[in-house]
Amino acid sequence: MFYRSTEAVTIHLPPVLFHCHYMRALIDILYSYEGKTTSTNSTMIAVIQILDISRGRIPPSGNDIFSDGGADFTITFEALMFHAFPGEVMFGTVIGTSPLGVFLMCGAGMRVFVGSALCAEGITWEGKRESKLQEMKRLLKEKKRKEREEEEGEGEGEEGREGEGGGRGEGEGTGRSIRINDGVLVRITAVTRQGDKLQGVGDMSGDYTGFASRSYSIPSSSSHT
Repeated sequence: MFYRSTEAVTIHLPPVLFHCHYMRALIDILYSYEGKTTSTNSTMIAVIQILDISRGRIPPSGNDIFSDGGADFTITFEALMFHAFPGEVMFGTVIGTSPLGVFLMCGAGMRVFVGSALCAEGITWEGKRESKLQEMKRLLKEKKRKEREEEEGEGEGEEGREGEGGGRGEGEGTGRSIRINDGVLVRITAVTRQGDKLQGVGDMSGDYTGFASRSYSIPSSSSHT
């Protein structure tokens, strides 16, 4: 999820930057943190407003021969943050597929992998086929649905029910093919940090997850005189 938060960071400024433009140097260092992920798996999207910059403090070096004599400044600011919580349902864009699963891009550049075993029945993509277990479950579900329709008998609303049921059967039989740049809903199950980037594992086996939208392109129109 995205949220607005008040953050504080201490920036060490070396003596080489002790000049009349030292404030500009501090702000440049602060903005360089945008897009980076903290140890708590929160990514700073953007600095919204700088609230306060403390006076510089030269920490005592003591017997530290590696001290450069620089000063520490504490900057308090408001930032737009992103954090992925396990169990959260997010919108993702398909960026790649493999026989083992689907690769998504969610939130603020977080890569999420969804294994084929965690995809709902009927969801398929190029290079992937339903496992025997998934195929058996789908066929059994279709058989039970047809048996229920036959038991209901004929009636005034039977034709409408058959039309609706036939549409579902056709969709389940052919599957929903996922393509690159398609939008899907995925439930995040785990989140890890790889350097400054977030990586996660997702689940698309629930009724509320799976195919959400399909990208489309508008053909260019040309005028003829």
